[in-house]
Amino acid sequence: MARSDKGSAGFLRKVGITGRAKHVRSVESAVTTAWGVNWDEDLIARDILQNFFDANREAVDQIEVSLQNRTVVVISAPTAYELERLFYLGSEKGEEDVGQYGEGFKAAATCLLRDHNVTPVAVSEKSAVVLRIADTPAVKDSNLYPVVYDFFEIEESIPGTRLILSGCQRPLIDAMRLGLTHFLYEGNELLGRCVWTSYNEDFALYESEKRDGYVFYRNLRRGVIEDIPVVLVINKQYKNIEKLIEKDRDRKAFGGKLMDEFYRRFVGGLGYARSEVMDYLLLATKARWERGVPLLATLANLQRYPSTDNELFDEYYATSKPHNDSDTIEYRRLEKEWEQEGKKRLPAYFSILGATSAEKHLRKIRERARKDTHRKNSRAPTDVERDCLAALAEVLRELSPSISTHFESQRTHYTVAKTEVVLGELKQSREYKSRDLFFAESVFESDFPLALAVYLHEHAHIFGYDGDRRFTDALTELIEVVVRNRKSLDVHESAWKKSIKAVQTERATNGQSKQRSSSKALIHQLDLLDAEDLRDLLGKIPPIEVKRALSQTAGRKE
Repeated sequence: MARSDKGSAGFLRKVGITGRAKHVRSVESAVTTAWGVNWDEDLIARDILQNFFDANREAVDQIEVSLQNRTVVVISAPTAYELERLFYLGSEKGEEDVGQYGEGFKAAATCLLRDHNVTPVAVSEKSAVVLRIADTPAVKDSNLYPVVYDFFEIEESIPGTRLILSGCQRPLIDAMRLGLTHFLYEGNELLGRCVWTSYNEDFALYESEKRDGYVFYRNLRRGVIEDIPVVLVINKQYKNIEKLIEKDRDRKAFGGKLMDEFYRRFVGGLGYARSEVMDYLLLATKARWERGVPLLATLANLQRYPSTDNELFDEYYATSKPHNDSDTIEYRRLEKEWEQEGKKRLPAYFSILGATSAEKHLRKIRERARKDTHRKNSRAPTDVERDCLAALAEVLRELSPSISTHFESQRTHYTVAKTEVVLGELKQSREYKSRDLFFAESVFESDFPLALAVYLHEHAHIFGYDGDRRFTDALTELIEVVVRNRKSLDVHESAWKKSIKAVQTERATNGQSKQRSSSKALIHQLDLLDAEDLRDLLGKIPPIEVKRALSQTAGRKE
């Protein structure tokens, strides 16, 4: 290692710079060996090569890293460089450059001199600079030995720029040879076939030429994906990522939190290509499925709807989280059966990506059973029941022709449920603004006010769900129309009573009438109530209905 400017001149000859070398000046920098930078070989190589990469963006393929005399690493590039810049801190780099702070070379040089006993020599055209550690400390009785820059004019003109590192050991040599793999460019030996790229090239996915995969953020390799041969690229700046790395001046590999954020942003940038990219990633990550794949977990978490079952998972199942003790028993029983069949267990999020799970499997069975129950306990209206619906439609047509025209403008499908339970389930499964309307069998034997109210309520669902503003507005308008025209309803009520009798006759003929059985059940329930219960029950019935019932009772007695 050189110890003086004369020693530096001799060192130039030692590394092959022939001809006369004129010493111009020596400058003692503010950087000392006490600087708390402790970079490994990989970080040193990255920041050394970064300067060559940024200065030769249009000719990266012409940057060469060679080994001479077993321990001398020589890096050369076609672009000339003003060597004075190596002395000063600060950065003039643009947004597209990898370097940011202007101190990377100084940190790398300090580590080379102090930790590896390597003397850096930079040469460009007829200028050369040799870096060395001063013989005496900058401050008396301290360990603050500054880095000294010895500048020379050389006789031989060296085209472009050359950096010579003499005395390198094998780990440093290997790191230098792979130095350019830290940067995103077309000839990077880590990059295989381009699988996908976004229209603006902010995102890209490549095959990896190695066993492991890598992530690149803003042109710099920032992480390794172990045992998954894919390369993920984000060339767009993200505030959340920048905030997490703003204090990381060494730009070390992304940790778990940063990798999660990177994955989230990458998946978010897939857009319409998400399905295509997901299919590729599923195949590329198969060897790691059972151990878990954070990238796939992010894909699953950001997926709006679960994927349909994928035959790729035929030999696997995803775990399910039980919601209660009953689920625990059922899930464990089913998963044990699958394991006995040779299926392999995967993390729960694979269920969203297309793997079967106990929860999904049992839900399908229950859904089939529910649909079967609906099929057996629901039907289309009979001709007589359709006459009832036509009678109610006539009421609406007379009260509000405009609303009636809206209902009749498209075909409406009617279904009759045999039980209230099935009716409720059918209504819950109704799609938004659906024209599928559901009625209980009992509606066709109920009195006119109830039948008309149910009819109007169901038809208002064409405008939306219960509680939806359009639904409530439509129902309010219908109620207003009915109230304004209440006197004209008497004629329709008489017609409805005839319709009821026709329904009862039809059901009695078919053995389906439930009027008598339901009446008997109601009488039995009333018999079980004491006087206080009966008073409480009457208090819940509108007075007008009580008066009507009393008048009907009095009429029968007369």
